[in-house]
Amino acid sequence: MVKALRREGISNIAEANQYLLRSFIRKHNEKFAVNPEVPDAHRSAKGYELKNIFCYKTARQVRNDYTINLSGGYVQLLPGANPLPRPKQNVTICKWLNGQMHIYFNKQELKFTALKDKPGKKEYKYRHVPKDHPWRRWNQKITDDKTRNYLQVILG
Repeated sequence: MVKALRREGISNIAEANQYLLRSFIRKHNEKFAVNPEVPDAHRSAKGYELKNIFCYKTARQVRNDYTINLSGGYVQLLPGANPLPRPKQNVTICKWLNGQMHIYFNKQELKFTALKDKPGKKEYKYRHVPKDHPWRRWNQKITDDKTRNYLQVILG
């Protein structure tokens, strides 16, 4: 608009107002006006669950112990009517505007519980091989042969 006023040689407010009423508004409306015959582009909200549309969504990867790391805490997925995702698959976490949290996998809601602490590692039990196991006998035979050969070399 400043360029148009300079082109016309207008330098005060009274002349600028006359120019606006005389020609600028008409040209502006011709250029940017919307055709009233265009149908309304809005659609009805019926059939849509707006709580799941207007929410904060994030994707998280399921760990091997069926937990998810979320905001520094942990969430444990629980078995229910819907199948649990396999480890390394992603789930969608929806936090509604009222503060409720829902977890979805393949558009099906999953049950969950928030954990207070980090889940502990599974303890692995080390199983000792019995003394009469064939591996031990074989290793003992090899050791005995080495000792026997060593003694033969030294004692000649």
